[in-house]
Amino acid sequence: MSEVKAPPEFCHLVRSFYQGSLSEGKDDREWIALALRMLDPRSKSVVKQFLTDLLAQKPEEKELQELWNSAGSNYYIVGKHEHEAMRSFLTMIRDQIA
Repeated sequence: MSEVKAPPEFCHLVRSFYQGSLSEGKDDREWIALALRMLDPRSKSVVKQFLTDLLAQKPEEKELQELWNSAGSNYYIVGKHEHEAMRSFLTMIRDQIA
């Protein structure tokens, strides 16, 4: 995957996931829903299209982690033994956007 430039809307969303914010939701789905409330409908559409295009490229987990970290979150999404936690989390975000 070549160097991906995340749109500002994605970076804004990513910054909604910060240390301690997980406790604001009862589970990952609610946590994501709370973060998505920070975006207007146009921004949600931009994020959904970005994630759809990104995930279709089937990037490595490491590349997804680097993109997430470079977008401004101080909350790290990691899985056990290189499990694709970031891919799963980004897919959940994409799928929750109406």
